[in-house]
Amino acid sequence: MGISLITPETFITDLWPDLIATCGSLNMQIVSYENNPENAREILSNLGKDIDIVVGNYSEKTKNYPGCSATYLYYVPLRLAVSKRNPLSQKDSLTWADLDGHTVWLNSTSWIDDITQIKEEILDNHPKVKIEEFPFFDVQIFNKIVGSNDVLVGVDAWEPFIHW
Repeated sequence: MGISLITPETFITDLWPDLIATCGSLNMQIVSYENNPENAREILSNLGKDIDIVVGNYSEKTKNYPGCSATYLYYVPLRLAVSKRNPLSQKDSLTWADLDGHTVWLNSTSWIDDITQIKEEILDNHPKVKIEEFPFFDVQIFNKIVGSNDVLVGVDAWEPFIHW
């Protein structure tokens, strides 16, 4: 299984007992990789050689990637993340009005339906919220969020550094 700082192993290791019960005699070896666009393309183009499983957002559209198969394991809701230094981190929940004047960072790929819906909601109904898009989530994007008052749309994985 391929893991990186951005795609930690907990997404799959938490499910491992259920996978063993379902799939029998699976073995797991963790392979670390740097999460960048070049490595992602290389890994997906060569699944089954060095890495068999990569955890990520599920989409039916993933099945269109040559040599790639996607299996839905479980739903992880998208959440808004802010630096623990951001005043919004003191709130238990946020409203759209709380985001007025803030920049919300979204992955620009159109294959993640939930992100597309959030982008459309902001564009259609929340003109005071700025959108910043990025093509690939990596350590640089993470560091920008941690070092700013911006907001990231993502999943729970980096609790020690940012507030969900």
